[in-house]
Amino acid sequence: MMKNSENKATSKKNVFFTTLRIFAVLFICTCGVIGGYVWFNKDEPAEAKVEVQVQNALQNVLDAAISADENPDALLTESESRSGFEVLSCTETNTGAIVTFLVHAPDLYTVAKNIDENYTFETEEELRAALIDAVNKAQVVNKEVTIEFEKTDDGYEPILSIEFIDAYYGGILKLYNEKLTTQNQKEAEK
Repeated sequence: MMKNSENKATSKKNVFFTTLRIFAVLFICTCGVIGGYVWFNKDEPAEAKVEVQVQNALQNVLDAAISADENPDALLTESESRSGFEVLSCTETNTGAIVTFLVHAPDLYTVAKNIDENYTFETEEELRAALIDAVNKAQVVNKEVTIEFEKTDDGYEPILSIEFIDAYYGGILKLYNEKLTTQNQKEAEK
């Protein structure tokens, strides 16, 4: 009886960390794609406001990260479909712009934490189905995030921060860091 309980706890832990790894891979892909592209919509008229240019540049980065994956995960696709941002303020600088966005996303932090603490699943497929359903029903949270844009010959390039990515993916990086910290503390105590 004790062995089965230990196996379920270990299986639950492994499935949870698998889910968190999916989001970490998306984060790494997003950051990796940034270096290889110029993020400016060349179809945008030259007289377009800086606000429109930076918003388009940021959306292009996010779109490129998602399209870089030939078979995007359904969980990521569902989360992405409910995430977005809008410019709250924009200040031009000599080298680019500083922009504050209102970022909205499904509350993945609460969804993942709730599922981790309150449910067990026999298979990874059951977990994925539950997560997709929970993300679809999750409350949308808003967060203000300021990021810098570098002015280039072709427009603007965002300098993405972990804070922005975490807000855009509903706090999942915060939860991932909390879980890693807890795991490291437990291992240090052994």
